[in-house]
Amino acid sequence: PHHFCEPTDPGFLPLYGPYSITQRLRNIGMPYFLATSCNGQHEWASLPLSDYIDDILNFLNEDVINSRFRQLHLRYTQDGKCRVGFSPVECGASP
Repeated sequence: PHHFCEPTDPGFLPLYGPYSITQRLRNIGMPYFLATSCNGQHEWASLPLSDYIDDILNFLNEDVINSRFRQLHLRYTQDGKCRVGFSPVECGASP
């Protein structure tokens, strides 16, 4: 199993999740848009996208169409946005 592989083992494949990837993007000054859930698991993959249509449209408009540079992390619970920890971070234009 991949949990027990050493980096020097034949066939080693590092597995990174979205948090690790966005931390790397932040560190190298690249834009990202990450939506996570407070205490959420993989069941989020089966939730209806219509519950998040405003954020999806915001991403498409700002990041895809208008090429805006943002480092944005949205945190949710299954009942909506978290009261604690909802902290979008937007950065200015890249240097």
